[in-house]
Amino acid sequence: MSGVANIIFGLFIMAFGLFAIRKPDSWWFRRLGDDSDQSEERVSYLKIVGIPITIFGLLVIAAGIVQC
Repeated sequence: MSGVANIIFGLFIMAFGLFAIRKPDSWWFRRLGDDSDQSEERVSYLKIVGIPITIFGLLVIAAGIVQC
C-alpha cells in the first residue's frame, strides 16, 4: 500500500474505533437478527474495545506518514 492509502485506511479505522466508543448502542454493533436491547456488559465491552482500535488506526496513519 502506498503512504496515502495507509493514511486513508488509518483514518477509517480510527473513525470506527471512535464511533464504537461514542455510540456503542448503534445498530452497527448489534448481532444479526437480534432486536433486543444490548446488555450493559456488551456496551462496556464495545467502549473498551474501541480504544485499541483507535490506537491501531493511529499506528496505521503513522506508518503511512513514514512511507510518504
